[in-house]
Amino acid sequence: MCGLCGLLGVAGLWLRNRVGETEQFAAAGQEGLVRSNPLRTMREHPGAALRVFAITIAGTVIYYVWIVYLAQYAQLTTGLPLSQGLWANTIAQAVFIVALPFGGKLSDRFGRKPPVGSLMSQTPGPG
Repeated sequence: MCGLCGLLGVAGLWLRNRVGETEQFAAAGQEGLVRSNPLRTMREHPGAALRVFAITIAGTVIYYVWIVYLAQYAQLTTGLPLSQGLWANTIAQAVFIVALPFGGKLSDRFGRKPPVGSLMSQTPGPG
């Protein structure tokens, strides 16, 4: 499995190096709007960097709790066989992967705030 992942990583790197930039990105680069040092950008805009980090870490934690712990939690709390919990998790992941491009399309059409706000409003709070 690790070998397959390594091959996919190399294929992704090869594709990334071969695919050209979009016209908008190339134009922004010619105008000097693209920065090559992300650390400098983070130093100059610490508030924005912290917001990006917070949004990213929240989604990452929720995702990994869902992937790693949800099947076991269902087994421990409801008695659901672990195999059924894992299958439910696998099906949910397949749906998630299929839905990702549509989320990107919504974000392209309406901007990033409405889709992110919609997802955040569906996230359960404490208690």
